[in-house]
Formats: sequence, C-alpha cells, structure tokens
Amino acid sequence: MNISEFIDLIEAHDYMADNQIAAMRRQLNTGQLDLSIEELVHFLLDRQRLTKYQAKKLLSEARSGITAESIPVSEGRRRAQQKWVDAAPVKEEIVETEPDDLVALDDFPRDEDEATVDPLELGGLDGFAGEPDEADPFAKGHKGKASAHKKKTSRTNPWDSPLLLFGGGSLVLLLLVGGLLYFWLAFDSGDDMFQAAEKSYRSGSYIQAGAEYDKFIRRFPDHPSTPLAKVRLGMAALWNMVEGTSDWERALKTTQEVLPEIDQSPAFDEARPELATILPEIASGLTLQAQQSGSVEQKQRQSDLASAAMELVNDPTYLPTSLREAQRSRIEAIEMDLVRVRREIDRDQAKNETLAKIEQSTAEGKFQQVYQLRRSLVDSYPGLRTDESLIAAVSSAATKLVDQVIPLDNFPAPITEDPSDMNLMSEVTLVQREPALPASASSETAVFRLDGTAYAIEIDTGKLLWRRYVGLDENAQAITWSADGDKLVAALIDTRENSLLAVDQRTGDVLWQQKFESPLFRPKVFENSVLVAERNGKVWKLARESGEVIAAVQLPQEISAPPGMLEEVAGVYVVAEHSNVYVLSPDNLICGEVIPVGHEVGTITVEPTGTLRQLFLFENAGLEYSFLHLFSVDAGGTGAKVTQDVVRQAGQVLVAPVITDARLVATNDRGEVLVYEVNTAAKDVPVRLVAATKADSSEPILGYAVVSRGDLWVCDRRMTRYVMQLSRGSVVRKMVDHDGDTFVARPLIRGDMIVHARRSTSADGYVIEAQRIKSNKLEDIWQTTIGTPTAGQAFKLKDASSPLVATTRGAVYPLPKLGMGNVQILDQPQSKLEVTTKPYHFGDGQKVDDSNQLFFPPDGENRSMVVRSNGGKVATRVVAWEIPATARATSPRVWNDYVLIPTKIGQILVVDAKSGAADVQPFQPELAFGETIHWSYPAIVGGSTPSVVVSDQGNRLFRLAVEASPEPHLTAVDEVKLTEPLSGQLAVAGLMLVGVGSQDEQDAVRLFQLPEMAEQTPIAVTGDIVMPPRSVGGRVYCATSKDGLIAIRDDFSIAWKCPLKEMAIASGPVPVKNLLAISFTQGQVWLIDEATGELVTEFNVGEPLADGLSYFDGQLWAHGYDGTLHGISLEGMVP
Repeated sequence: MNISEFIDLIEAHDYMADNQIAAMRRQLNTGQLDLSIEELVHFLLDRQRLTKYQAKKLLSEARSGITAESIPVSEGRRRAQQKWVDAAPVKEEIVETEPDDLVALDDFPRDEDEATVDPLELGGLDGFAGEPDEADPFAKGHKGKASAHKKKTSRTNPWDSPLLLFGGGSLVLLLLVGGLLYFWLAFDSGDDMFQAAEKSYRSGSYIQAGAEYDKFIRRFPDHPSTPLAKVRLGMAALWNMVEGTSDWERALKTTQEVLPEIDQSPAFDEARPELATILPEIASGLTLQAQQSGSVEQKQRQSDLASAAMELVNDPTYLPTSLREAQRSRIEAIEMDLVRVRREIDRDQAKNETLAKIEQSTAEGKFQQVYQLRRSLVDSYPGLRTDESLIAAVSSAATKLVDQVIPLDNFPAPITEDPSDMNLMSEVTLVQREPALPASASSETAVFRLDGTAYAIEIDTGKLLWRRYVGLDENAQAITWSADGDKLVAALIDTRENSLLAVDQRTGDVLWQQKFESPLFRPKVFENSVLVAERNGKVWKLARESGEVIAAVQLPQEISAPPGMLEEVAGVYVVAEHSNVYVLSPDNLICGEVIPVGHEVGTITVEPTGTLRQLFLFENAGLEYSFLHLFSVDAGGTGAKVTQDVVRQAGQVLVAPVITDARLVATNDRGEVLVYEVNTAAKDVPVRLVAATKADSSEPILGYAVVSRGDLWVCDRRMTRYVMQLSRGSVVRKMVDHDGDTFVARPLIRGDMIVHARRSTSADGYVIEAQRIKSNKLEDIWQTTIGTPTAGQAFKLKDASSPLVATTRGAVYPLPKLGMGNVQILDQPQSKLEVTTKPYHFGDGQKVDDSNQLFFPPDGENRSMVVRSNGGKVATRVVAWEIPATARATSPRVWNDYVLIPTKIGQILVVDAKSGAADVQPFQPELAFGETIHWSYPAIVGGSTPSVVVSDQGNRLFRLAVEASPEPHLTAVDEVKLTEPLSGQLAVAGLMLVGVGSQDEQDAVRLFQLPEMAEQTPIAVTGDIVMPPRSVGGRVYCATSKDGLIAIRDDFSIAWKCPLKEMAIASGPVPVKNLLAISFTQGQVWLIDEATGELVTEFNVGEPLADGLSYFDGQLWAHGYDGTLHGISLEGMVP
C-alpha cells in the first residue's frame, strides 16, 4: 500500500478533518510529502492528529491489505475533499494558518513538544482525537504571520517620525481595545461545547462524541457538567465497542477497564439505564460465541468470559433491581444458554474421556465394558446417542466380536419319550362348539397358544383335537412344517423346562424334545432344519425329523429377539440384547459379520425381517415411539450398509411385520398400520412409507396383520379389512367385525375362509372362529369357545345321572368317571344359556335345595343362573332379580330360599332364590349422610331360629333374621358394639363365630360366643391372614403367611397347624372321608389328615389351578384355570 492509498484509508475512517486530508494530498501531489506509512503515522500520532487506537488500527489494516474501497465514504465528503485538492494556492496571497490546518510535514516535532495526555489515562478510550494546541503544531519556528510585501527602507533615526506624538497614544488605545476585544471573543462558558458533544452522543456518533467530551474535559475541568462528560466519555467507548462488533472479548475487556473508573462518579446514575442494555448484550454475545465454538478448550474459554460478563450483569452497582426487572427475561435466557454451554462442555469432556476408554477396551477385546461405557455416557447425555464419533467407536469395537462367536460341541441327544404319557391323572376339558359339525380326518389343523396352553383345532369343523399346557409365553406361537408323508408337525416351546417340542399336529403326540439351559425364542424353520436361539446367547441348528443337533454357537452377548432372515439372502440375523446384530451362516452358524445397530438393552423384541435385500430392524426406543433401522445387505447376508437415516415413528412395534412382495406391513401398539415399500432404483431413499392409518387407541394393543388377495386384514381390538390403494398413499377401511373383542393371534386365511382367535372383554375364555369371506361381510362357519374356567365346584342334583359342573359362560356339563390317564374333551354341554346380546359371566354357585343350584351374576348385573334337575333332565334358566343393579359390598349368599345381597349403600337386599322376587324388605341400619358400609360376607347360624351374622367391618356386629310382621322384612335381632373393628369374612362352627381383626398392629383371629355374640379371647397368629375363615365339617379353617393352615375347634381352641411352604391356596379345604384336600395355584394338591394336620400325600397336576376342588365317587377333581378338570383317583387311598 502506498501513501496515497493510506491517506484514502484515513479519510474513509473519518479520523481527520477534510481540510487536513486535502492538505496532505496537495503536499503529496507537489512531492513535498516524502514519508513512509509508519513515519507518517508516528508523526500524526505525535501531533495528536491520531489516537493510539486509530494508529494501531490503520497500521493493521494497511498490513492486511484493507483498502478504502471496502469502507463506505459519503458523496458529500468526497466532493468536499476534491474541492480542497483542486484549489491552487496564490503566490501573492498571504496565507494565514488556522490551528487545525496541516502545513509542511517536512519538519518532525521537537523533543520538547508536549505530548497529548489521555484525560482519564484509559487505554480503552482509543479512537478519540485530542484537542490540538492553540498554536500551529506543524509550523517551524513560528513567529507570527508571514508577509509577502517588500519592506520599506527605514529611517536612520527612528524618532524622526512625525506621527510619533500621536502614534504612541494611539498604540496604547489600540492595545486596550484589542485586549478587550480578545477577552470578549475568547470568553466561552463551555456549555455550547458540552451540548455539541451531547448531540453527537445522542445521535450515535460515539467516536466524534468521545473526542468532543475529551476536549471539553481538558478545557473545562471545573465545569458542572464535567463529571457527566467523564461518564459519557466512558459510555461512548463502551457503545463504540458494542455496536456493530463481533469482538465481544475486547468489548468485555474495555468494559472491565472503563466501569471502575466511572462508577464512583456522582453522575454514574445516568449510565445505569444504558448499562442495562450494554452488559446483557456483551454477555449474550460471548455466550453465543461459546455455543458456536468448535473445540472444548475454546468453548470453555468463551464460557469463562461469558461468566465474567454475567458477574457485571449481576452486580447491583451497575444493574440495580429497578432496571434488572425490565431485562429479567433476557437475563434468564442468557443464563439458561450459559447453563447449556457448561453442560455441553461437561458433555464433550465426558465424551472425549469415554472415547479414550472405549479405544482401550476395544484393544483389550472387552466389548461388554465398551457397552457399559457407552451406556453410562448416553444415560448422562441422551443427545450423544446419535453422536457420530461415539457410534464409530462402538462400531469399531463391534467388528472385534466376530472372532468371539465360539462353536459348541458335546451336543445333547433329543428325547423321544413324552413325560406326560406317565401321567396317571385323568383329564376333562370343557369346550363349547357350535355347530357340532362332523369331524374330518383330512382337515388341516391349526395350533393356537392361548394363556400358556396349546390347542389344536380342526379347521374344517372347529373340533378341539388336543390341548397341552406348555407355560406362559404369548410371543411363542407354534410353528409348523410337513414331515414325511402327509404328517404335519408343530413345534412348541415349553417354558416350564426351556424345551422345544415337536408334536404330531393332529394327535399331539411328542415326536422329539430338546431341553436347553435358558428361555427360548420362537424358532425359524428351514428346509431340513430348525434354528432356535436361547436367551443366554446360544444358537442351535436342529434336524427337523429327529431333533438332533447339527451345529451350535455361543455368542458373546445375550439375545433379545427371535432369529430373522430375508428370503433372498443366505444369512440369519440374531439380535443381541444391545448394540449389535450378528449375521450367521444358515449352514454352519459361522459368524460372518456383526452389524453395530446401537440399540439399548431389550429394545428390539421382534425378529429382523425385510425384502429385496433391505434389512428392517424395529427398535422400541421409548414408551411412545420407535426407531426403524434400515440396512442393505448382499446375497450372503453380510456387507451391511446403512441405507438411510434412522426413521422415528410413533408407537412401539411388538408384533413381527408381514412381508408381501416389495412391501412390509407393520402394526404398532397405538393401533396404527404402517406400509413400507422398497424401491431399489431409488438410491438415496430406497425405503419409504407409502401408506398409514391413524392411531385409534390410547392404551397399548397388539395388532396382527395378514395380506391376502390384495386385502389387508388387521386384528387388534376389532377385525378390520382394508383395501390397499398405495398409488394414492392410503389404505381404505372396507369392513369391521367383532368390534370390542381382543385378538390374541395372527389370523389364518385358507382360500375364502379366515380363522381367528379372540377374547371377549365381558366374558372368560377364548373364541376360535371360522368365517367365510364375502365381498362386504363375513359369514359364520363354526365357533369354538375354549379356556372358559368353571364356576366354582362341581355339584350334584337330585335325579341327575352324574355330577355336574358349570362354566362362567353358563354352560353345564356332566362330569364323567374316567380311569387313570384317560383324557376326554366335552364340546357339547348338557345344558346352556342362549346368548342374546353379550356373553354371560357368572361367579361361584351355591346350593338352593336338592334340585337347584344358583350361580351369581357379576357386580352391576342382577340376573342369576339357576340349574335345575327335573326327572333326571338338567335345565338352565336366567332368573332376573327384582331389585336395582346396586354396587355390592361383598358376594351374595344363599340362605334358605333367599339370596342376601349386601350393598355399599348400607342395605342388605333380599330376593327369592328361584324367582328373583323381592318380597322381603331389606335391612337398613342407621347411616350418616354420605356414609357407606363395606359389609362382610354373611355367616349362616344354625339352630331353631335361622339367622345370619354380618359385620360392617367396623365396630358393629349384627345378627339378622326374617320377621313376618307387619310384613316380611330382614331385621337385626341382635347388635353388638365392638371395642376393636373386625375385617374380612366371618365363619360359624356350632356356637362359635370366627372373624379377623388386629392385635398389636398384627392380624389376629377374633372369637365370639353365639347367639349373644360375646367376644372371647382372640387367637394370636404370626404373619398375615392369606385365607379368610371357612367353615368345614364343624371346624373353622384359616391360613396365615407364616403359620400355614390353622384348624380351630368349636371350643375356641387350635386343633393343629400345617405349614404351607409359601404356596397360595386355590381351593379347599374339601372333606374327603377323614382327610382334607387342598389345591394350590401352582398346581399341587395335598391330602391332609383331618385329625392331626399332617400331610398324607401330594400330587402335582403340572399346570396352574383355579378355585374349585370336588370329590365324587372316589375321584378328586382339581379345577384348572382354563376349564380343564384334572382327576385324581383316590380309590384304595381313602378308607
């Protein structure tokens, strides 16, 4: 850069007056200005034409090559400067220099020239020119005005002038007048100068204002406005740093230097309103720079500076409360941003430390430690879950896992014998099938796994062929294949023993069985083999025909989902519990690749799937959303590459999707149906969502989909038939059936028939149904109801040929007498109720008389079922109670010919057991307004005067009886007020009443003498009451969690205690001659000596048991949870 360009740069910054710039240009044009840029800057600096800040900035820009063209200059200034340049001096003209004129620059200042002093000694006030000296600082040896006239020759004697006499007096007069004139012209109060500076300050010309304030301060140090001028001078410097700058660090430094110099000034109050804007602005700028910083070190440095700025903001000296309130929202926003910055710093530091540890663990082959490091980091900073560097580090570690997949040997041999063949118990399964179509030996068989039991159904007729309890696991539906000949084989997972069973699909006979160490996932069937994975990370390949192990491997991680595969790809994909998916060869299970997906523990639960070499992985990353991971693979199943970014979608995918050609149909737990399409020609986005339905459930549900003939069937809480119009991006609902029912398995479509399994919300059990598919409707073919539990114990009626048992749906079956090991399926009830609107749901039954058994309706309904035997013919009917459907306090109780219904509103209603007529007025105790009563279950008292005892589960006992006068009504014949409340059920044996209360904050057995209900000494027990008092055979039995079963004699003494080994009682005790039978929910049945309480023998049914234990004709029947009765022959065991 030359001198001319440098002068242009000075002019562009407006650092010097126009006439001074023009003077320099004239001297440059005439060759009189022969200086370097550095010499010119030093000269102007010494002459106070430039400040230090301006000098440094000009030199910096000159060295950086910045020219004046990059700095805008007004047109008015340009014309004024040109006028000065074009003006030619006149030789004869007497030129008088003004104080601000720039004259010859060939003479440098003398050493004795006084330098300009910074008025406040603030280095941060650069940019303000000092006031020039009154005399011209650039004129050499200046003695006065230069004259261009030729001097006259003086006289020899100066006193010879004729004007001497008058000249002396005139001179004195002129001097006096000149002095007065000079004093008058030179006098200035400083007000105009201060107001000029104020005007510049208010207009935003802070550089000019600073120079004017500086000049004013030095010229009028004692002026009343000088303190304010000093404050304004400092604030002008701050505004100059803040406005239009991005150098917030320098702005902060200037602020820290300026404020201590002016905050003690009496005029500092004038600065505070402006500081309310300046200080947050600096803090905000530094915080923003911290947010935008790339490295941790730079971010930390900017954060520290922002914190220092916030210290100024929070200092009440600069920002008092009155001004802070107006800036509160902005200050809080800055503080929140700064908190985020600090968290980002902590996050980045933690990430860098974790990456270093991951690298070390990877080198040591410790992937589990790698995962723990990543998990700990992601738990603290969830945003790092998708961090590329973290993903790359974990992916690098995952590639080392290929060598950690270890082949296994010493394979276990399959078991070909069925342990259930040795079962000596008989079994009766109650099923309701309509219509009773004849069996078809050629029919296909479908196996449904419902509540832990596998049921084989003949598709053509709905006939139940066999059932087998295999343990609870709703995600392990049976898989089938064809064996030699026409035999169909079903593979079932038995969760009780972690075994895989291959059974004949029509007979249920076990063909082979393999036992494993840990829980199994649903197998994958190949042409001649079956692939099954264990939770513990083992993968097995078994021969389909024999169950023999062909190959096995141990993965270095546990497994979280069934194995998956793509039809056109020779690879098996096994999902680890977290992070990775292992690609195994279907031939020998050798691991070819580990795909680093990065999922969390247990978030992938459905098998990997896909089409056209596009692998789909659904990760349930949150409670209300899931991720779809997409990878492309080669023909061998390896070479996985991320196809596109992870897709986030609402809901969780809990059911395996369905593949149809190039499309994948998935359902989520919000009721949505998602249809994805694969287009391999689209390189950037080969997978896209082409259609979706709206979520229609606020509660999680399972949706099972199947595609047939262009129709999409989805079964969740209804069956919906859709027409896929993918060209329009939609699936159109065509038909809805079974609305409100819950479907529990994927439907089967065979030709024009659809077979499905569902559960009603208002009744027990499951309905398996086949329907004919019509254009706009479904026609029923058959319906089979299975899994319906029994309504209490079996019972006998007068003249009935055999004991009877009823289901909760109102079907009554005869209970056959079977030999040991015999199995029978009863699918045609002896009597049933015709369903008109919705299925029935009855509770326990109680004997009315020798010919009638009554079953109670659920709470909120008032229709009971009565089973009657008349001349050996069994019939069922519904009896409507002539009372409102009032909320009950406890279960109803049959008493003589009445049914007692305790209600929460305090009344105990009475209806006729056979007719439902309410001819007896209810019992109504005194109640306070809004009071409710939680009645205990009524206990029947024998004797000459029939009565019942109830407790309000508070401090009152009532003995009730029916009195006929003045009209039939239920009334209290005795009432006792207790000192301690009773809770729970009551039982009567002889003249002893037993209830449950508390003593010393523990459960206790309370005893009362009838009929006066006088309380006796309670029985202290250990543990909580787990079975309330029950009256059996003249004794009362109850059970506690620690004492076990307790027998209480009618003389208020304990007969014995029998420990229960922490098992839960399902039913009983039931008298069996001189023994007591008890069933447990876990499947055990005990026989206990009635006299001593000793365990005589026990049986294990092998599956859960429900309420219901019956003994008839030497056979003990234990009721299963699904309507199956397990018969135990006691012939020879009971005297």
